[in-house]
Amino acid sequence: MYNVFRDKKIIIVGPATNQPKDAFLKKYDFVIRTNNFINSALSKKRCDILLLNDITAKSLDPKSLAKIHKSGIKYIVCYGSHIGRLRKLLPNKKFIRLEHKRVVRVGKTVVGFQSSPTIIYVFLMTLMSKHRAFKEVFFDGIDFYRGRRRYIPGYAWSFHMKRDSHNHSVNTDRKFLGFLLRRMGKIKTTGFIRKITRM
Repeated sequence: MYNVFRDKKIIIVGPATNQPKDAFLKKYDFVIRTNNFINSALSKKRCDILLLNDITAKSLDPKSLAKIHKSGIKYIVCYGSHIGRLRKLLPNKKFIRLEHKRVVRVGKTVVGFQSSPTIIYVFLMTLMSKHRAFKEVFFDGIDFYRGRRRYIPGYAWSFHMKRDSHNHSVNTDRKFLGFLLRRMGKIKTTGFIRKITRM
């Protein structure tokens, strides 16, 4: 299923308040959003692919499932343990199996995580392991929890992260993205995100 990304321009939009404009999204073949997007203040915005982490995949209630069913979301990316159940609940959606990853090769460099990467970076690492079959990946809507408001309203229940809770390391994610921005021309972002990923 990862062949769907071959030669495509992708934008991954996180739940932080620095969101891209609708006109900017038109440049991309796929807009990817995360977790509780469907119940957030952005639920009417474009979302072609929804990434679900374990917490959110297990917590989707009937109301959330109904919203996803009626939405313009084409694909749901989640870990394989959730696909069987969610496929029955969302028969009109296509599913892409996400692979648990803590290591990825970037050129001759092997990059590893001691703690679990967040869902965005697990997806990116999986995508990169599939022969980098994409034209561009652009990042927006992330601030590594440096802003006063951590989420767009409606996101908060799905992933409460404070420093290293849920075995995640915000600083490690930040450094990983900074490394990719320096090493891979296919990985792009805004000036703001590039600035906060510099080490």
